[in-house]
Amino acid sequence: MNKPERIYPQNPRKQGKSISKQMFATIVCLIPFGEVTTCEAIYEMWAKRQGADYCNLEAAGLLPFTKEILFQPEPIARIDLSPDNGLGDDADKLIPYWRLVSERGYLIDFGTYVSKEIQKERLEAEGHSIIAGREGTRSYRLANYKDKMFDLNRLVLPNE
Repeated sequence: MNKPERIYPQNPRKQGKSISKQMFATIVCLIPFGEVTTCEAIYEMWAKRQGADYCNLEAAGLLPFTKEILFQPEPIARIDLSPDNGLGDDADKLIPYWRLVSERGYLIDFGTYVSKEIQKERLEAEGHSIIAGREGTRSYRLANYKDKMFDLNRLVLPNE
């Protein structure tokens, strides 16, 4: 007697896409003054637009930090966004990584790009209120962060 053939449900593999560092930085540049977003929201938006299930940033390494080198990445050892860094306080020349917060509204320490303290200063300069975490920690959270999230679906990106 023949055994019935077992049928297993199909488990389609999830499709993933990478986002280039230049496109990631371009999207960050398009976040308006006074609004913020998360890395996860950028990845989700990019995956959806590419017809993928998920997205991640291509290859490790530094992201461009000024718009002048946005499309000409070069190795950079340290990026200092303090006022005495030689770039002056001309935020228009910088890619505004300070507008990226965690999914729960916490400020992110990008280390090479921007410290939490500099991110706090820049966000406050854009009119945001920052809530300090427990005493003795470097934890800061954007007040009413959900109201400040930029709708990435409104973006019209180059090469789309």
